Amino acid sequence: MNKEEVFKKTIVELVDLGRRQGNCIGKEQINEILEPLEFDLDQKYLIEGYLKEQKIGIDNELSPEDFMTKEDMDYLSVYLDSLTDILEIRGGKKQAIIISAMAGDENACRKIIEMNLLNVVEIAKLYVGEGALIEDLIGEGNIALTIGSKMLGCLENSTEADGFLGKMIMDGIESYLESLESNASEMKIVINKLNEILLLCKQEIDNNGRKITVEELIENSNFSKEEILDSISLSDELKNYIGEM
Repeated sequence: MNKEEVFKKTIVELVDLGRRQGNCIGKEQINEILEPLEFDLDQKYLIEGYLKEQKIGIDNELSPEDFMTKEDMDYLSVYLDSLTDILEIRGGKKQAIIISAMAGDENACRKIIEMNLLNVVEIAKLYVGEGALIEDLIGEGNIALTIGSKMLGCLENSTEADGFLGKMIMDGIESYLESLESNASEMKIVINKLNEILLLCKQEIDNNGRKITVEELIENSNFSKEEILDSISLSDELKNYIGEM
């Protein structure tokens, strides 16, 4: 096994250990595993950075705030200030509101939403660092909460409401993150396609001293006319390399 393979295997081992310890690993544990491998300081920093990216704390568990940008922190501060007037409702009064919401009472549904806005914030924090702003995570969570508040009638018992709404919020946020990942993947395909067509155009100019036509691009690539025209519409640079269409 070469050094690169050992490096990758060690990272997997450390992540697995951190996961089994509640997303936390000790500095001494890391040093003990790395010591016989003679990794240099840069490699150790890379490993520690990767552990943090995987939300694994070193010596101490990481909090969601460790993954927030200044923009996230500023938004969260203002948003939480806007919720300071919300009073916590417990016990029989809370159950009465839930039962009314289950019966379709719109005022009770609105109260259910208000009662769970802080819960949305706490759930949204669990997904910080996964490619979305906290503002958007909270927004998606609130949408899911609103939908869930109107679906409480499907429950058999009012005691199921908190768990049901929590799952709705989590599912809503996760669905949003999945859509972001899908969009990013599609965008990567578009960019790769555009770069390949640009390369073909530049090669034509270098080889023949003239612009390439759409027909030549179709002939010299695996792209359809529609794909090429779509790429041209997205890039002013590409338009400059294309002959008369």
